[in-house]
Amino acid sequence: MELFKKLLFTLCIVLGISGCAIKRDVQMNFPQEIASVYLKTQKGTDGSTERIMLYLALQEDLKENVQLEKIYFRTQEATFEKVNAKLYRATIFPFQIDSNLILSGEHKNEYGNVAPEIRKSKFELLPNDAMLQYKLSNKTLYYKITNIKEQ
Repeated sequence: MELFKKLLFTLCIVLGISGCAIKRDVQMNFPQEIASVYLKTQKGTDGSTERIMLYLALQEDLKENVQLEKIYFRTQEATFEKVNAKLYRATIFPFQIDSNLILSGEHKNEYGNVAPEIRKSKFELLPNDAMLQYKLSNKTLYYKITNIKEQ
């Protein structure tokens, strides 16, 4: 009887924890035909920083019940802006580097430096994959885009 209680308790804990996990509804198909997805990199005005412009081209105008929300690419995320009726762009900026870092051969001089924040992606993606977050009739869904080419 004691063994049965322990097994039942363990089963309840496992089911409770698995039910609390965030479940993202990843779709196999996007509700519209996508013509192409590509990216362009642009140098900043200082010549060193670079930003990524990710473009999503559709075959037809975006349906009224579909809203593009975010794109997750590498370890960053960005929102879309409408370029025209069939083309949307997301601008991904590089991480800001703290210019107050003290680099020295003497470790005592670097005492006040703060460790960099390491960001982890919300999704497990390959370097040329992205996850598109969109709303379909007010329900948030996700669509994985693979093999994004650079132009």
